[in-house]
Amino acid sequence: MQRFKRIVIRGKRGRGVPVLLSTDVQEHLKIIVSRRQEFLKENNPYLFSNLNSSEPIVGYKILKKYAARCGAKNPEGITCTKLRKHLATLSQIFNMMDSDLK
Repeated sequence: MQRFKRIVIRGKRGRGVPVLLSTDVQEHLKIIVSRRQEFLKENNPYLFSNLNSSEPIVGYKILKKYAARCGAKNPEGITCTKLRKHLATLSQIFNMMDSDLK
């Protein structure tokens, strides 16, 4: 747990969804936050937002759009839920030390 920071974001129906951020992701987010005034309106509360708008980027709509465009045999199989689970598994594997892998 020393390598991760846990935050809770709003999920479906206002429920809290825990998210673990590795130290490198935390550093990348600090850069995004430090430069946001160059791209976003000052009163915009969203970390990931449409430019010149106070609306958030809707990730599942974008994923659905590009899943259809990429030529996948089964674009309906590319969902945010499956991507989230896949990334969680990969992040655990990539953050294991040699002793953990053994």
